[in-house]
Amino acid sequence: MTSASNPPTAVLDIGRIDAVADRIATDWGHHGHTALTAMISQLYTDLAELPPHYTASQRAEATTDAADTTAGELSTLLDDYINQQADRSPVTEYGWVMHTEDRHHALTAALASHTADHLTWWLTNQLADYIADREKDEDRGSD
Repeated sequence: MTSASNPPTAVLDIGRIDAVADRIATDWGHHGHTALTAMISQLYTDLAELPPHYTASQRAEATTDAADTTAGELSTLLDDYINQQADRSPVTEYGWVMHTEDRHHALTAALASHTADHLTWWLTNQLADYIADREKDEDRGSD
């Protein structure tokens, strides 16, 4: 398990995470689950620290499985955020009415921020736990 006292040793490529998050947010609603999984899987393949004893096929399977789970979570997270924003008035806290294009840009920026936060959380905390649970399950299956 990963904790504050045992942080991962990897230095994250925040620019890379932000680029994937921007790509996801910019075309949100046009990506299917498979496309999201592929984008996230590629990110995990490039940035995640996996056990050194994993073979190439184990690494591919682990990153794809983790990316599939992350894609499902992101779909729920971002769709919920959009639904909340749809119920809000386009009036800002200063009493100005946001134009449709401005509101779209603000929503896209918020989606990118939520996505980057979620991907960073997965890469720094959740993925290590996911891999540990996966290895436990594999050990139980070989008994």
